[in-house]
Amino acid sequence: MKVIIKDKFYEFQNENTEAIFDQQKNYLTELIRNHSGEENLEELLTSLFSLYNLSEALIHKLVEENGKSRVLDILKAQAVE
Repeated sequence: MKVIIKDKFYEFQNENTEAIFDQQKNYLTELIRNHSGEENLEELLTSLFSLYNLSEALIHKLVEENGKSRVLDILKAQAVE
């Protein structure tokens, strides 16, 4: 999985990555299915951007609270050059 932390790209993979990815993919698939159709496009886009913004804010907070080095160590993340 490639991620951005403090404006740098990192890559990591662990035993939980695939299972969590599948859970999130199922959640988003259901969200899209529930909001399919032109009349629900505004709600779908708002939901997706809201999740994006909330996730980004939470990641930033966790990195600030725990320190970038600790977060990278926990994830066993490697910088992508």
